[in-house]
Amino acid sequence: MSKVSKMVSLLLVAVMVMGVTLTVFAAESAKAKTDEEKAQEIAGQVDENVEAVGNATVSAITDTATLAKAYDMGVEADASIASIADQFTEQPTVMKTLLFDVNSAGGDVTVKNADCAGKLGVATHYNTTTGQIETMKDLVEFDSQGRGTVHFDSYSPVMIKVLNQTKSALKPDATVGVKAVNLAAPQVDASSTATAKTAKMGE
Repeated sequence: MSKVSKMVSLLLVAVMVMGVTLTVFAAESAKAKTDEEKAQEIAGQVDENVEAVGNATVSAITDTATLAKAYDMGVEADASIASIADQFTEQPTVMKTLLFDVNSAGGDVTVKNADCAGKLGVATHYNTTTGQIETMKDLVEFDSQGRGTVHFDSYSPVMIKVLNQTKSALKPDATVGVKAVNLAAPQVDASSTATAKTAKMGE
């Protein structure tokens, strides 16, 4: 093996080790925060103005325990975004974070926020039955009116990290799926102010 090949191999190993170290450090940092600290941090990042329309109902999340879980959901979403960044022609960044609780048994639910029109998003959900954070396998695609459909088997807190990228920014060989709007699904308007309600996890 040539000296150049050995050097390249060593460099690749160093990059992988650094990536794993940073991921572990981020996870440990998240664990080190108290629920109150997590709740305060995430509350300052999310769009909590929500209003239900159609058959589903939605409420803003205000209690500390659920906001703390939302913080962990955000960490999971950030990891998902990092894992698919190479499938875009430009680096995706988060432009808005939607967080809400939906009163629905599961399936497709359509949400709306005009600021998200045309953008893609990563949706996460905290499953209170399994105690696991789930990430929707497909990206949420918001249409020209800012409507996007999420799909989970059950609903409690749901977070969508809306990216600064549109579907056209995906590379031709991208493997990540994109879920188009399902207007037959119960629709939720997340673009206007409503009275905040404390979320009831597990509903």
